[in-house]
Amino acid sequence: AVCYCEAECQKAAWKEHRQVCTVDMVKKIEKEKAKVGPDDVSIGKAAFTLGCLLKDRNKLDEGKEWLLESLRIFKIGYGENHANVVAALSNLGSLAQKQGDMDTMLAMYKQTLRIIPKIFGNKSKQMALSLMSIGTAHSGQG
Repeated sequence: AVCYCEAECQKAAWKEHRQVCTVDMVKKIEKEKAKVGPDDVSIGKAAFTLGCLLKDRNKLDEGKEWLLESLRIFKIGYGENHANVVAALSNLGSLAQKQGDMDTMLAMYKQTLRIIPKIFGNKSKQMALSLMSIGTAHSGQG
């Protein structure tokens, strides 16, 4: 919690804080769901942003829920072979690594390997990053 000297200072800070305020993001997502439905890709994008922010703040269980929701929506809205699906899977793999769950990390990155060649090619940066992450998962398994 932050204390402000007066309401004017709090209002001035709100513009900047609002961009990363998870409470506000959840409210916006719920409001948007009522307008466009729960499976709209705009909800998926917002859920992805929220999930990544929570992951970066080490709120891993909450972040995982939102990233899984974004993955579900992206698969519905874009199909399996889309860059946003790869991004969600990669972030879920990264989150699993932070949790010390190398099996889940490996599973997430293996899924990216099936998609990446179709949209980025075998010699892409995305392929190299996924292969490196798979190596990390294997070395973490012992």
